[in-house]
Amino acid sequence: MNRLFLMIGVGIAIVALLFLSQGIKKASPTDEDLQKQAQEAAQKNAPPTPPSAPPAKVPSAADAQPPEESLGDPATAKYHIFVGWVYDEANQAHPESLETPLQVVRNFVAKSQGKLSAEIVNLDVPAEDRSPAAQKVTELGVNIEGHEIITENPSSRPTNAATITGELSHLP
Repeated sequence: MNRLFLMIGVGIAIVALLFLSQGIKKASPTDEDLQKQAQEAAQKNAPPTPPSAPPAKVPSAADAQPPEESLGDPATAKYHIFVGWVYDEANQAHPESLETPLQVVRNFVAKSQGKLSAEIVNLDVPAEDRSPAAQKVTELGVNIEGHEIITENPSSRPTNAATITGELSHLP
């Protein structure tokens, strides 16, 4: 009987060892797990990547304005118009407030049959970075032959386009 108990004990030990080895196999990491762990460790040890660039700003109509425009021929024009403007919160939020007065000047110069010339300049651009003709524009507003029509940013008030139209209409 002692032998029988001994054989049963050995059989139970073998079955216990089989279950234990199966549990160890299941608990041990696979090759895929080891690769993932190695990649994660490499990422932790790698220098941090610089933050991605901010998303590109969608250009508004105000951003589409050229920094300077020369319209007409100043050598043959009877009247010279100087327009100085800057970007501000108002025309960034509502680009048409800048586009409308500038377009009024463009239209009058185009219709003038050579009697008018204009320099339309973004004063945010330093004078040394502008063309010689655009360097003549030094102040905000609209100036016709030394007569100031508007002394502020052309986009500052909705009535500026009408003011410009009225003054340009009086020119012969």
